[in-house]
Amino acid sequence: MATAGNFFPSKNSRKAPPPVDIYDTSSLILYLLTAAKVSPPPAIEDETDVDEGLDIRKISPTDFFVKAQTPIEDFNEHFGVSFSNEEFDTIGGLVVNAFGHVPTRSETTYLQRFEFKVVNADQRRLLSLRVTPPNDPAG
Repeated sequence: MATAGNFFPSKNSRKAPPPVDIYDTSSLILYLLTAAKVSPPPAIEDETDVDEGLDIRKISPTDFFVKAQTPIEDFNEHFGVSFSNEEFDTIGGLVVNAFGHVPTRSETTYLQRFEFKVVNADQRRLLSLRVTPPNDPAG
């Protein structure tokens, strides 16, 4: 057993101090688990974070980011238009139909004077759009 005299080695000694015995590891583990449950780390947010729940988001004075999965009914309500939802449920389905194929990034089409530019798509489906409504809503 280490004594006060030999626990701390002298400056010239190369001996490491003896290991410390931990008698109550279960209390330490319980404390750490409880502390982690009680105080989760704070979320770090910055100006590039977006609300993942928004299907339609204004990104400039004239343009909107629209998820392709947005129901046509929600799109119509947001923009005050009346695209038919008889054949397609989502704005992505309507736009893919207008193209006649699954579009690739940056392809553009027009429906009722709305510009739909593909922001993101994979080989099987359209994921997101940049939508520019007509300048005059009455048109």
